[in-house]
Amino acid sequence: MTKGEEKGLTFRSVLAIVFAATILMPVTIWMQLVGGQAAGLGFTTILLFIFITKYFGKSLLTPQEIVLINTGISIAAYTPFFATLIFRTYFAGSPEAHMFGLTEFIPSWWVPKNPLIRNQTVRTLLHIDWMFPLLITLLTSVLLYVPIQLILGYIAYQTYVVEENLAFPFARAEAETAITLGEMEPSRMRFMVMGFIITFLYSLIAYGPYILGSVAGAPTAIVPVPFADFTFRTERYLPGALIGIATDPFAFFSGFIIPAGSVLCMFLGSVLVWVIGNVIGITYFKDEFLPEWMPGFSLTLTYQRSFLHTWASVMIGFSLAIAVTQLVDARKSIVKAISSLKRIGGFKGASLWYLILVYAACSLLWVFVAHHLLPEFPILPLLFLIIIWPFVTSLINARAIGEVGYSIAALPMREMIFVATLTANKVPVYSEVGVGVWFLPLPSTVGVYPAAETWVSHFYTARYVGLSIGDVVKAAALIAIPLSLIMSFVYTNIIWSFSPIPSQAYPWAAINWPIGVIQSALWITRSVTVLKSALANPGAPPLLEGSFVVMVLAYAIIKLARLPFSLVAFAVGASTIPPYTITTMIGYIVYRVVCSRFGKDRVDKYKWPFYAGVFIGYGSATAMLITLTIGLKAMWMLPY
Repeated sequence: MTKGEEKGLTFRSVLAIVFAATILMPVTIWMQLVGGQAAGLGFTTILLFIFITKYFGKSLLTPQEIVLINTGISIAAYTPFFATLIFRTYFAGSPEAHMFGLTEFIPSWWVPKNPLIRNQTVRTLLHIDWMFPLLITLLTSVLLYVPIQLILGYIAYQTYVVEENLAFPFARAEAETAITLGEMEPSRMRFMVMGFIITFLYSLIAYGPYILGSVAGAPTAIVPVPFADFTFRTERYLPGALIGIATDPFAFFSGFIIPAGSVLCMFLGSVLVWVIGNVIGITYFKDEFLPEWMPGFSLTLTYQRSFLHTWASVMIGFSLAIAVTQLVDARKSIVKAISSLKRIGGFKGASLWYLILVYAACSLLWVFVAHHLLPEFPILPLLFLIIIWPFVTSLINARAIGEVGYSIAALPMREMIFVATLTANKVPVYSEVGVGVWFLPLPSTVGVYPAAETWVSHFYTARYVGLSIGDVVKAAALIAIPLSLIMSFVYTNIIWSFSPIPSQAYPWAAINWPIGVIQSALWITRSVTVLKSALANPGAPPLLEGSFVVMVLAYAIIKLARLPFSLVAFAVGASTIPPYTITTMIGYIVYRVVCSRFGKDRVDKYKWPFYAGVFIGYGSATAMLITLTIGLKAMWMLPY
């Protein structure tokens, strides 16, 4: 433990993580099936333990314990690992997969061939036919994925936190929350309570009707969720422009904590792509840009289709350019970061080589497993997707989160490479290789546990409050992950045994799972051709290469002219739809108004505990609404 660090791995923090995994895991599984995500549970547990320690006259939880508890809960209670296997079962036996002719080619190492399992007559993972799929899943998603992401995350942490000292606004907000709750300083607590009350009441109004409405099978909303769509009002003048306002409180209050330059660059990138770019594309190049567009297309539908047709290739070009420029820009920091690895963990000079050895061994073993599962598929694309692409994405996303708090939107690199490879090798669509390759376990598809950029945020938060990173890794690897595996296995089997999933009891799964199967089937049957690259797809327009060149040239101009412009923030904005960047910009404008009224120094001092209150208020409100919904659902699901 380095100087200035304090112990966070205590009996109280371990007990809180165990409590969360035991009590909250079934709630998480249920919330994901009903609403698509679980939220608001972490800090409710922390508040409960703060109350307990205060009630029994014990010392309050320290900031280090609070950070460790929150990190542990995010894994132990928010990661229903085995619940993902229910979706696999549905996929294999779904009418959508049968309609596309995929059912017979779905491999047995992904989901058992047993028809009783695929049609969910047998609803348990405690079946001999599940043994091989479970072994492959545990090997790739836990034993290989977690060490790889931890190593990449630590390298990115040394680069962007220790050497470059980036802002990491949302990680700092989490750290400030822990400090405020741990120290209970009166002036900071007042602003935290203010943020709590505002967001708690807003969340009840905005999300209450939507969440509670699911009980009656008809969710309603007083406030549009997740954003107000104004495209139908502007399409006459700006056809295809994605105009809207996000109703998520975090989008607004993020304008208070994200650096000003990053907010402006994000806004510019988002508007240039999704407003100006869409308008130009639909006005002058509609047949190539978005042929199916017509007046009346919603914001969501326009986004999805224009992304697939055009912007996916552009985003990949942007991302590759960011990776190259970051390697150039941060080369000294990366060298220092790697050199510093020689001094960690007490291994001295051997520690760096130990990490390299572990990363190489895990990556090569993963390539071997994937190639063994499907030996007919070329190995070079697997080497790229398993060894190189994870490093590139960790570099890009960790930098993006460090600057603006958001990662660049997920890119269909795997899908594009698979389509190009299968087409080039003339592999039939309906074959074991043509279908089976889409179910291979890869780092981009098995990421249930934290990715590298998430570990960077956890490490930043730990460093900010003086918590040993070793404690974070121990809590995650030795406590949180094993607990999540055990509890998710137990509760997945229990919940699945009640009835087939999806069903009317789980509206989100009933609506979105079939859509997910259809979207996957479109890729598998190669009904979607999105790679606009002259190199990879001769004859296609060179959007990928063009966007790459434009970003590299912009980087050169910015460096030569010494302009205060962030290409990383611009790329994040370009991958984010305008409702969120517009709302964040409005939040930033309000922040500047408040600063002019009360003074920037004072506002900057208290904006962090205020944002912490926003976070806790949202979490407490949604947790309360979800708990009430579970109770109402339980009363409705009676035998009569």
